[in-house]
Amino acid sequence: MQTQSLRAGDRLVGGLDVLDDPAERHRGDLRMDHARVQAGDVEKAFEQRLQRVQAALQHGQRLLSAIIEEVAVLYWVLVIRNFVIALIYLYQFSKTHGSEESPV
Repeated sequence: MQTQSLRAGDRLVGGLDVLDDPAERHRGDLRMDHARVQAGDVEKAFEQRLQRVQAALQHGQRLLSAIIEEVAVLYWVLVIRNFVIALIYLYQFSKTHGSEESPV
C-alpha cells in the first residue's frame, strides 16, 4: 500500500477513511427514541433530583435557624457578662472610694 500525505479536505488516505469515528458517523441522530429514553424516565429522574435538592435546602434552613438561635443566645450571654463585670467594677470602686467620688 502506498502512503500519501494528508491534505486539507482529504478523507481517504491509502484507501482508509481517516475520519472513521463513531461519533462522526452518528452525529445528528439525537432523537430520544433512538437512545431508548422515554420522556417519563427523564421526568422521573428530574423529580427525584428535585426532591433531593428540596430536602437538602430544608436541612440547610433548619441548620441556619439553629445557628441564628445560637448566635442570639451567645449575644445575650455576652451582654449579661459585660453587665455583671460593670456591676463588679462599680462595687469595687464604691468600696475603695466610698461615697466621695463617682466613677461616672
